[in-house]
Formats: sequence, structure tokens, C-alpha cells
Amino acid sequence: LANYGAITFEVSEPTVAGETSTADVAIATPRGTAAPAPQTWVLIDGTWKLSDASTCQILAMGQAPCV
Repeated sequence: LANYGAITFEVSEPTVAGETSTADVAIATPRGTAAPAPQTWVLIDGTWKLSDASTCQILAMGQAPCV
């Protein structure tokens, strides 16, 4: 993904339920903008982090492996 180009994210209307947050995210790349898709974050040690499942979904868009 190093040579993929600029990638931007637009997060819409996040909701929080306990230690989980969800929001629709539109991802724009030099090849176009993907339709907004739901992504999930989890609160870990006081910091919001993208969930493993959402990370794998984003990596798959760039045809990168998720390990």
C-alpha cells in the first residue's frame, strides 16, 4: 500500500454503546470513493482503536493481507 497514493476517510454520525463505537465510513483513494460502510472501534486502555474486523475490511479494499 506504500505506493497506493493518498487515502482519506470521512466518518459519519458515530454512535457509542459502552466500549464500542460504530459509524459509516467513506474511503476515498486515487481510484475513487467507496460507498460508506459501517466500521467499528473499540475502547482499549482509554484509546479508541479500529476493530480487527474493520481493519481487515479496509485492508481487503487495497488487496492487502490481514494477518
